[in-house]
Amino acid sequence: MEFSWGLIYLLDTILKGFQYGWIILISLLIIIIFLSIKRKSIKHYKQIIAILILVSVFIIFTSRLWGPKFYTNIINIQINKKESMIEEKLEKKYNKNFTFLSKGKTKITDPYAGSTLGQDITYDYSVTYKFKDDDGVIAIVEYKKDSGWDYYQVKRAEYDIEQAIYRYAKKNGIQDEFYVKELSRFESIKDSKLDLPPIDDFINREMGNSDYLLFVMPKEIKNSKSFIFKALETILTGKQRLTVCEYVVAEDEYKKITNYYEGDKVKNNIVEDLDYDMDKKNIIKYQYYDYSAYKQKSNKTTNF
Repeated sequence: MEFSWGLIYLLDTILKGFQYGWIILISLLIIIIFLSIKRKSIKHYKQIIAILILVSVFIIFTSRLWGPKFYTNIINIQINKKESMIEEKLEKKYNKNFTFLSKGKTKITDPYAGSTLGQDITYDYSVTYKFKDDDGVIAIVEYKKDSGWDYYQVKRAEYDIEQAIYRYAKKNGIQDEFYVKELSRFESIKDSKLDLPPIDDFINREMGNSDYLLFVMPKEIKNSKSFIFKALETILTGKQRLTVCEYVVAEDEYKKITNYYEGDKVKNNIVEDLDYDMDKKNIIKYQYYDYSAYKQKSNKTTNF
């Protein structure tokens, strides 16, 4: 049994050696062929060929040590400079205009890449691309070889929920200052394959459960709970279990909160559990309430 596993490991190492170092191996093979053709005019050509063969064998059998890091340069060529193609796919998928913003460096997503038997680490490398739509909503795309996953719909849903509340306030003459931020607990895993159609009615099917709405005020707004629920009703039609977290805070704390959530760390990236840690001394008043409980009560009243 141990011999069988050793043989499998050896064969896997050889395969990875060819995968990682094919550029070097092909170059060495070309040199060996050239030396064989020109052997009459080259001194000690047999010794040189023997050395090149030994180098090739060494490269193959040590591939697990140097291969993954070296292979980054090869895969980098395959997954970089795809912004035009990705932008076209985003626009076709969501029927919106997108503008390219930036691109990250090639990174390896699996720290143990290359250690598993039979593992093809081609898909363990990715590049993060950022775009924005006409409203400034960020579309983050993680692109691997021949495949991409975008996180746009969750970002767009958060934005739409927030804007629905601001629109309701403006329409109903609510001029008090407040800040609202819809926070999805699963923002970093609610992805969608770039080549697949978007999830239909994403807000009502995917948003709400395990999410919460941060509602912050420097001064208390009269009937704020009723205002928020009625605003949410303009965009949410399902049975979302959305928790509203309402805070009245000191002016300085209010500015810190808005600056934090509008900053690049949160607004322009995939985030998970990056909530702002409020200073308890600056919290004047707070309360939590459940939107789903309000919806159930509202439906019972309507049905009656």
